Formats: sequence, C-alpha cells, structure tokens
Amino acid sequence: MGSSEAIYRANHRVDNIPACSFDADFFKKFSEILSAINQKDAKLESEALSRKEGESDEDFTKRRKRISDLCKMQVLIYGSKGEFFSSETLSVFENPSLPSSHDTIVYENSSHYQFYLKVSPRNSFKVEFDFTRPQVFDLNVNPSMPTQNLKNWDN
Repeated sequence: MGSSEAIYRANHRVDNIPACSFDADFFKKFSEILSAINQKDAKLESEALSRKEGESDEDFTKRRKRISDLCKMQVLIYGSKGEFFSSETLSVFENPSLPSSHDTIVYENSSHYQFYLKVSPRNSFKVEFDFTRPQVFDLNVNPSMPTQNLKNWDN
C-alpha cells in the first residue's frame, strides 16, 4: 500500500425518533451537547494526521489546525414557508428573524470538511428533525402503518 492511500472505517447508523414534542430550550441544550462532541471529533481528526515526508513542524501544525477548523458544526433551519437559516454559532435559536414554524432542523459537521478536502471526516454526524406533516388523505400509504415523516439517508 502506497503512502498516499488511506483506509477508513465507518459506522453509519440511522435511527427514527418516536413521536414527541420539543421546545426551544431543548434545541439550545442539544446544540451545546453536539458542539462539545464536535470539538472532540475535531481534535481526534487533527490528531489522526501523520506527518508527511519532509514536512516541517510549522507546516504540520498549520495542517492540523486547518483540519480542526474544517470540522465545523452547522445548524440548518428550514421554515415552513421556504425560509432557510444556516449558522455555525449556538445563538442561532435566539435570532428574532427565525421563522415561527419549522419544517426541518439539521445539525451536521462534515460539509466544510468534505467540500475543501473532498473526503469524509472519520468522525461526523448528521441529526435531522423533520416536522413536516404528511397529507391527511394519502391513499398510497397503508393506514394501519405508523405515520412516516420524510427521511434522508446520508452515506
């Protein structure tokens, strides 16, 4: 195996959350928890780097910092009237211009990393809360089955 090849091991898990209700305080606390997890993931990602042959200490430190900086958590909020908010700060839920009703709230930490480096980080997450409601009379769905919200599969 050449020195430029890498082997990645990944665990991908998709779980459905049972019906429940959330308030703004839940999402603020959830943001804090995920932000702490993301900081640990960024540290693990930068520590997993190995020095390239002939790379100076300064260049290696810069590359580690860049990797760590690319592991940013984003909060994406989609309003029910087509509004869209994206933020990397935890104060996004305190913004007075947020829509009063939300279709989807997404937390993820890999898009910057993937965009700039063209590979997925070793440690990443995507948590999606879908608040859309299915049509009342949809004859394509078996009425005895649980109500399905839209789901995204992220490989």
